[in-house]
Amino acid sequence: MRTADLDGTYRSKSDDELIILSQSDGLSAEAQLVLHNELRRRGIVIDADASDREEPEPTLVGKLSQPAVAATYAASEFLAAVTRIYREHFVLFLKLTLPAVAIGYVAIILARQEGRELARELLRQGSVSRNLIFLKVALINNAGQFIGGLASCLSFATICAAIGRISSGRVAHVSGCVREVREHIRPVLRLSLLLIALVWLVIIVSGLVGAGFFFFVVTRERANVVELQAIILTLMCCGFLLVSRFGLAMPAVVLGNCKVRSAMFRSNELTERRWLTLAVLLLKSVLGGYVSAMLPFWVAIWLWRYVQLPSWFLTLSSYLGVTLVEPFMFIGFALLYVRMSSPEATFSGVQV
Repeated sequence: MRTADLDGTYRSKSDDELIILSQSDGLSAEAQLVLHNELRRRGIVIDADASDREEPEPTLVGKLSQPAVAATYAASEFLAAVTRIYREHFVLFLKLTLPAVAIGYVAIILARQEGRELARELLRQGSVSRNLIFLKVALINNAGQFIGGLASCLSFATICAAIGRISSGRVAHVSGCVREVREHIRPVLRLSLLLIALVWLVIIVSGLVGAGFFFFVVTRERANVVELQAIILTLMCCGFLLVSRFGLAMPAVVLGNCKVRSAMFRSNELTERRWLTLAVLLLKSVLGGYVSAMLPFWVAIWLWRYVQLPSWFLTLSSYLGVTLVEPFMFIGFALLYVRMSSPEATFSGVQV
């Protein structure tokens, strides 16, 4: 096989496949040379004994680079580790998540109540002030969502601190995690604002692009709301997957003492070629969160003929369901950062 063909073949393989292939004794001298060049290009260094086989050039000696170490873990194994840590420290993560959920719940409920008051005022006002009232309602609702998102980011930071303590064998408790976040509160807040802005940008761009694509390219005159929602949801999932490349920025700030800018670059570097892990984390969290949030309302519809559950109870149950699911993705991001940055870290005595 020509060198160009070998180069293309090795470039198409994953890190795991290249590492396994480098241990084979059946490669020609030309194939070994191309393989070693590809390993060097990816920053992967393999321990090997130069006397075992003839090498076209000096053998690369050293330890696996951090990205290569993380790449050797299968997504299923990683998710199993996240689930195990969540289960073993369930009460701790519940305590770290509940305040954020409560703040978000109160903020959104108050925003809805204020929105209803403005809507009643809209019915009494003329068309002159109607647009202004609509703007006020939108701003109030967005303010409630913003407060909930900020609280969620702070919860994410405390979970990162908890994972750092667990990985180093220290006792993880709420006060200690909160104290660590307080020590990095300025970069944590700046990063939280940046992450919230990215999420809102994905939602806005997905809505605009989805609507434009649907009305002007797909159906034009035959508009279908369900198809439009499917297009927007697909675009949002793709956008959130891209944003998840920066999910390791929060643990980089809390555990790695990085500044916001360097934390974003560090996260992008550590999540390179980790699309499957990121996608599974997002899918399990978003889908699980959606089911948990909607389940009380689905049950209420089923029981409507027998009992009418109050709306506040359904909303509270919905938020409690989200509380049980939300930590999973945060634990996953923090654990992924620890694995990439400290491959020798252990959890409950078991190396991760």
